[in-house]
Amino acid sequence: MAKAIKNRQTIFNFLKLLALVTLIFFLIQRFKNQDWNQDEMNLKHLGFLIIGILLMPLNWWTEWRKWTLTLDCAGLQSEKSTVFHSFLAGMVTGMLTPNMLGNFIGRILYFDRKHRVQLTLLTLIGSMSQFVVTMVVGALGVILLQKLPFESPLGTATYFLIALVSCVFLVLYFRMEWLLKFIRKRTFVSGLLALLERNKDLRIRMLGLGIFRHLIFTVQFACVLYAFDVDLNATSVLWIWQFYFWVTLAPSLFLGKLGVRESVAVWVFAAAGMPDFTVLIATFSIWAMNLFLPTVISLVILKRAKT
Repeated sequence: MAKAIKNRQTIFNFLKLLALVTLIFFLIQRFKNQDWNQDEMNLKHLGFLIIGILLMPLNWWTEWRKWTLTLDCAGLQSEKSTVFHSFLAGMVTGMLTPNMLGNFIGRILYFDRKHRVQLTLLTLIGSMSQFVVTMVVGALGVILLQKLPFESPLGTATYFLIALVSCVFLVLYFRMEWLLKFIRKRTFVSGLLALLERNKDLRIRMLGLGIFRHLIFTVQFACVLYAFDVDLNATSVLWIWQFYFWVTLAPSLFLGKLGVRESVAVWVFAAAGMPDFTVLIATFSIWAMNLFLPTVISLVILKRAKT
């Protein structure tokens, strides 16, 4: 059994690596023969770039609220320094995994072993809430646009399929108890069921924070695009929603989907008629201000605290 699981994991990792290489190859080919336009590289509206940067603390404030909500639901009372440093450690470990799924790794290390399973489950519910919001809002963007960055063999049925899958994710988020019946580890199942029973409003509150954070992502991306002189309108917002939809589904291995984000952005926004290089710079800027810079700051603070 262990060997079979290991083999499946190896195959899965190979498929992810293959998909990642394909995305990177697409990005290289896209820019290989690009006729660079110097005007596209100019920053036209510095004020909007500053607004995008200033939204970064608000973005991480929503994650901070999810973490404090997690501790409240777990009934843990800790020193403020412990809560803060565990949050920063989660930011660092999350940076090393796709979609920040590994943020629980750094966080739980600051608490006793007996609490770690509970904290892990609650943190994953918070991550799941963000995933569900991205899927539902992205599907809404696809349906309202009635346009995809690729030609689907299913035609208009693709929109129905995307809507259906997103609705399934939403239903399973609020009815995840249905899935627990298929998990053999009864201790794990009973523990999670008890958590959900004690905190019946947890998923709603997490979802609300996820919606607010997605709104921040949208405004931030719009500001950065406009800073590099991309004309924006309601349709542009729908394309931004669709971008987050596809980049969330895209496979990755590490560093907050660095490289993958850029590949997906060029692929999606090319269908919207936006300049490739401008999209590349904007996407990299978002990655730097939302993931790279906070991670570096976290590492510095944690190192000083350890010293």
